[in-house]
Amino acid sequence: MSRVFITILLLGVFTSIACAAPNWVDISAKVIQSLSILTVNVNQDNVVGYGDCTAFSINQAHHFYLTAAHCNGVDMRLGGYPVQIMLIDELKDLLVLQVPQLDQPILKLATKPVKMGQEVAAYGFEYGWPEPFIKHGLVGVPHLVNKTFGNRDLTMFNFSDIVGMSGGPVVDTKGNVVSIVQQANRDGQASIGADLDTLRKVVGIYWTE
Repeated sequence: MSRVFITILLLGVFTSIACAAPNWVDISAKVIQSLSILTVNVNQDNVVGYGDCTAFSINQAHHFYLTAAHCNGVDMRLGGYPVQIMLIDELKDLLVLQVPQLDQPILKLATKPVKMGQEVAAYGFEYGWPEPFIKHGLVGVPHLVNKTFGNRDLTMFNFSDIVGMSGGPVVDTKGNVVSIVQQANRDGQASIGADLDTLRKVVGIYWTE
């Protein structure tokens, strides 16, 4: 009888763990609908001059998109369309663009700050590839203030090599945005992005939840 009870108990534990595991396939299908590639300084041959970035929809009614301010440059185009700058905060590295021609579903802003070890995923057009890429990882430091990064309020992740993913969303297991991709450290083994409180304070007024 005790063996049967233990077996049932273990099955229940494993089932609950399996049910609690995030379904990144479904989450990704939702997230990528909101992403667009941001091209900068494109020449006549349609070759990117000095790099691409990523932006994502935060307000469908007003066609607002969020990306990193360091992506600002000459002849910016989102999804191939010209953009209008609604807000640029170079200190916080945040840029809100308006593109009336685009109509994509939004990503919601998370309601709770992340914790160390929490599962997250970053999305973006790495190296300018036409299809978005996902990097699955963990929160390393939930809140970081570092002079090296301009005394910004940041969250650090263990994503590596994020070229072209700048401005892309970092989402939790519910698909809600907890940060954006902004910068990697020198050896490319960790990444940082604005923390949730910064996103809420700086761009919250543009965000439709």
